Amino acid sequence: YDDLKEHDKAVRLMLEVLKIRPEHRDARFQLGAIYEKKGDIANAELQFREILARHPNDASALNFLGYSLADRGLKLGEAEALILKAVELNGKNGAYVDSLGWVYFKQGKIAEAVKTLEEAAGLLPEDEAIWSHLAEARQKGGDSDGAWEGYKRAQLLAPEKKDMANKLAQLERALSVEQLGARYQNFISKMRGSWS
Repeated sequence: YDDLKEHDKAVRLMLEVLKIRPEHRDARFQLGAIYEKKGDIANAELQFREILARHPNDASALNFLGYSLADRGLKLGEAEALILKAVELNGKNGAYVDSLGWVYFKQGKIAEAVKTLEEAAGLLPEDEAIWSHLAEARQKGGDSDGAWEGYKRAQLLAPEKKDMANKLAQLERALSVEQLGARYQNFISKMRGSWS
């Protein structure tokens, strides 16, 4: 039901599972994720807090709840603490490091955000969301070259997402033909050999 985007049916089914087995961690995680997709952050938060009450070192639950709050600009201090704990538990997980960079961005800690998101991009170089986050942070920090590169990488990884093209076009309007050509030339030389 979740894959079919029939979220109400998915919620009803997961609630039935949890009536039978309230301690079922995966069912509760899935229910929380479905609530989050529906935009019902209050119920999503309840599900993830229940998981964390039983499993305080569940890195994926810590990260999911922290990112869900941070992405909406909610409880940013707590979101940072949740994500930091996930990163402490698994610092090589690029998604967790991305979440940490994103919460820094939401808090206005741009230098920390850029540094952390660059680390995340190194851990998961094929993740368009990380490149998009990094581009936003670089742009906010005044690095239009770095922002352009981040959006370009995100666009190459997910060409179906039209928002990347729009963000690139916005940055490119401020460039002369020569400057844009130089950016492309630099980008291609950086990428050569790293894409199949």
